[in-house]
Amino acid sequence: MKKIILLFILIPIIGFSQNSNKYKEFNAGIYVNNLEFEGWSRIDLDFIFPGASFLWGKTNYYDNFFFFDYQVGVAFPSLVTGKAGVGLGSQESPFIFSTGIRPWPLTYYVQLDFNRKFIISLEPFLSSGMNGTGIATVGFRF
Repeated sequence: MKKIILLFILIPIIGFSQNSNKYKEFNAGIYVNNLEFEGWSRIDLDFIFPGASFLWGKTNYYDNFFFFDYQVGVAFPSLVTGKAGVGLGSQESPFIFSTGIRPWPLTYYVQLDFNRKFIISLEPFLSSGMNGTGIATVGFRF
């Protein structure tokens, strides 16, 4: 039932955009599991693993400096990936901030885009809170 309600909310947002932009994106980054800081002298990194993804995405821009962005694609090691989020900015903005959710692995993300070409994204896992477990990526759009 919650998924149906979410669809009814998102369909009008996707359909009434003033302008849209389709793109492809390549990302590379690291997965960090259980990063713990104990004072300034000790850092424990239990597990770090590299990853990469290739995504197809679309950004719908609206008149009020607001946008909705979604992506789907292939990834290593998870095989498939995708994410959807909202943000503030326009196609002409040099820096754009967005936030959203990735369904698998379940993370939320904060993302900064530079000139709609270079992307930095931080994605803490929702199940672990802010203890350092998550994904950090850099990307390039074309």
